[in-house]
Amino acid sequence: MLHRDKVGEGPSLVLTHGVGASSETWAGQIPALAVSFAVTSWDLRGHGRSERPCDPACYSRDLALDDLRDIVESAGTPGTPEAPAVLMGHSLGGYLSMALAISRPSLVRALVLIATGPGFRDPEAREKWNAGMDRMAASFDLPSFVAGIAAQPDALVMDGLLTIAAPTLLIVGERDKRYHGGCAYLERKLSASLVTIEGAGHLVHETHAEEVNRAVDAFLTSLV
Repeated sequence: MLHRDKVGEGPSLVLTHGVGASSETWAGQIPALAVSFAVTSWDLRGHGRSERPCDPACYSRDLALDDLRDIVESAGTPGTPEAPAVLMGHSLGGYLSMALAISRPSLVRALVLIATGPGFRDPEAREKWNAGMDRMAASFDLPSFVAGIAAQPDALVMDGLLTIAAPTLLIVGERDKRYHGGCAYLERKLSASLVTIEGAGHLVHETHAEEVNRAVDAFLTSLV
């Protein structure tokens, strides 16, 4: 089973964390967001309080994407599963959110992508990324196969970016240099708004919650 929490009332907003984290990463955002939204936060499989199967076949990008789709559909108003949600994701969570906007655009009202990149079109770059995810899993004391949820078997997001019509906000930390190029690319391709938070690193939403919340609130207010 996948662990999820839902608080607040209003339009649906789904929060997806990155590798090695859990839904607790959103502690600085949920109280503010729940004032105007029905906020669903969840733990990816192998993380937090979600199930942790020992079979490596249970961990892949496509299965994680299926999990996100199920979370979004179940978070909607009963009887209207296709009601679109705002998807807010950090790192891998943002990548999966883009992937869902490509594969199931009817489910996605808008995107808030924090420290997120679009992946790689070059196979060698993807292999390097995948190996890095294995090492990252180990640094979080997770079995290496759990990193399969972050593995990129293809260029799904890169190739589908231009089909994303959902309004998009990008947030990145000033010191998170690894993601500056990807965010700049997404800004151009998605005609997105980009906010760079001064002094912040990769966990910008945790360390600079107030600045992130102000940017998110201004963006969500503009959707009304």
